[in-house]
Amino acid sequence: MDKKNLVICGLAVFVVRQVLDYLIHGVILAGAYEATFDLWRPDAEMASLMPAMFAGGLFWSFVFAYIFSWARRGPGLMEGVRFGCIIGLFVTVPILGNYVVMPIPGSLALSWFAFGMIQVVICGAVLSLVFRPSTKAK
Repeated sequence: MDKKNLVICGLAVFVVRQVLDYLIHGVILAGAYEATFDLWRPDAEMASLMPAMFAGGLFWSFVFAYIFSWARRGPGLMEGVRFGCIIGLFVTVPILGNYVVMPIPGSLALSWFAFGMIQVVICGAVLSLVFRPSTKAK
């Protein structure tokens, strides 16, 4: 993947992921977080750590795009969905382990898994629409 394509793809995934993060965690799961407020960092502390979270999300988005360019089997939206399903399982199954080590409701762990899968599949689909294969011979 050329650098320009990687930048475009990585940024597209980052933007989609950030919007979905807000919808999932800031809107849909807000009540679950309020019900378990004693488990989370204070708001001021979380706000001070946001740059680190954004940096991690940006790094994740570029790695996601790079792996897609390497693992891609063909064109089309379903290739992005396939990729999203594979990577989604890889990154969300371990989230279920949080239920074992943290005193969170099982419904929250399952929500993280389900919404995480949806988020990564959508990111894969978007990536498949933005990605442009290299025209250079391999």
